[in-house]
Amino acid sequence: MHLMWEQLNMNGKGFPKNSFEKFTAKTLVNNMKAANDLALRNYAVTKVKRVHNIWLRDPFAIKNH
Repeated sequence: MHLMWEQLNMNGKGFPKNSFEKFTAKTLVNNMKAANDLALRNYAVTKVKRVHNIWLRDPFAIKNH
């Protein structure tokens, strides 16, 4: 997925990228659980604070000044 946006105003204390990733990951995981989708196993991780990892840890981002 490629996404481009321009932040015109602050979005509270959070960063728009983080909010987007959190929302989309939770939605995807919840939908896959509800559908009993076996592909969810492909996103399983063995980390302390998470069960699934949907997004890359450090996706390439370009800041435009």
